[in-house]
Amino acid sequence: MLHVLAVVDGRPGHGKQTLGIVAALRRRCEVELTSLKVECDAVSQLKDLVALFLPRLSRRWQSIPGADLILCTGGKTHLTALTLGRRFAVPVCTCMTPGHGFRHLFSLCFIPVHDRVPPAENIISTLGAPVSCVDRGRHEEGKGLICIGGLNPWLEWDEAQLLSQLGEVLKGEGHWVVTNSPRTPESTSEAVVRLCGKYGVQFFYWKETEQGWIERQYDLASEVWLTSDSISMLYEALSSGCRVNIFSIRWKDPQGKHAYNEKMLKESGYVRTFADWCKGEPHSADLAVLNEAQRCADIILEKWWPEN
Repeated sequence: MLHVLAVVDGRPGHGKQTLGIVAALRRRCEVELTSLKVECDAVSQLKDLVALFLPRLSRRWQSIPGADLILCTGGKTHLTALTLGRRFAVPVCTCMTPGHGFRHLFSLCFIPVHDRVPPAENIISTLGAPVSCVDRGRHEEGKGLICIGGLNPWLEWDEAQLLSQLGEVLKGEGHWVVTNSPRTPESTSEAVVRLCGKYGVQFFYWKETEQGWIERQYDLASEVWLTSDSISMLYEALSSGCRVNIFSIRWKDPQGKHAYNEKMLKESGYVRTFADWCKGEPHSADLAVLNEAQRCADIILEKWWPEN
């Protein structure tokens, strides 16, 4: 039995990465999971900093039971995870990129290639983030999912361009389901609803869907269209075994990590762009389905519990 402590910050995207590795560990061995949600305010973070570097002055987290392995995702979880790892003398592994000053304190850091972090002994490069989605082999040819993202600091949101591209896709063959995200501007959502009505396509507001809805859509869809501002959605679709297409968007920084990630996936054949779709270019047929969560889990087991 492997006792895993997951330190979480309450953000769904971060939680999916941690729980994706937990699920992959469970495919190899018995796992008992304990979750600890940290407070993200400045005072709590200061208390965690004291607990990490001045443990004799702090009784923080004294009541937490022991563990064999600590997993965490997100900057607000790092101090707590490292403090507990030091207290229990167990490995601490994180997804995403820790701050430079704390990076060397982790046993392993699973860091996406698009972050372009220099190599180190405790850094494992991943193609995107490990996610909880896997290919269940349930895809139905002709069924498709379209996920609309929204505003973020890295792109120039062009509603007219998106609607034009979406209209072209909806004109084509296939049975489509369309959804938005918390970042989608209301004007865009309203325009997408009207466009879906024009073509008789189902639209689902993200806030009206139940937990697990999007994962079930990935399971059924053979084809997925995305705005690539959501890196997590991209890798969830790829890990689910869908054929993934991306709408054209304009990045503020053509050299930034989001633009780099899109370019890398296009050049490696994992995604097809709207421009290539218009030309009739096919998807790459010989790519293995991503399962970075399983790869991360297997690296953990091989390093510390090879008998599993």
